[in-house]
Amino acid sequence: MISINVWTMLSHLVLFLAMLVILNQLMFKPMLRVFDQRKDGVEKNRGEAERSRARADQLSREFAEHMEEAQKEALLELEKVKKAAQDEEDKIIKSARETAGDMVAEIREKISSQYQSASQSLHTDSRAMGREIAGRILGRAV
Repeated sequence: MISINVWTMLSHLVLFLAMLVILNQLMFKPMLRVFDQRKDGVEKNRGEAERSRARADQLSREFAEHMEEAQKEALLELEKVKKAAQDEEDKIIKSARETAGDMVAEIREKISSQYQSASQSLHTDSRAMGREIAGRILGRAV
């Protein structure tokens, strides 16, 4: 049969409680403190990561806005350059047309002058030829 010795049980209980107090002071509290520090560090890092992600998102949006604005400005500048080039082209074409018109008018005047001169010359020559032919046919000077 099993005999229970009260003094042995009490001594074991005292040793157990003493071991519990010693282990609590030397092992459990430091471990819990390390766990708490690790938890605080993880939460701090998570918070920093969240703030960094929010900042990165904000910077990304700002960058996209700046890029969109720069693209709009570039398109406006391109339109200005195209308009200036079109205006310059129109100016050059207008000037060329005016010059061509002036040249055509000048050439027409020359042709008209030459036509009148040739016409006069032909008229004079044709009269002289007609007289000469009539003189030869008639046998006398006309």
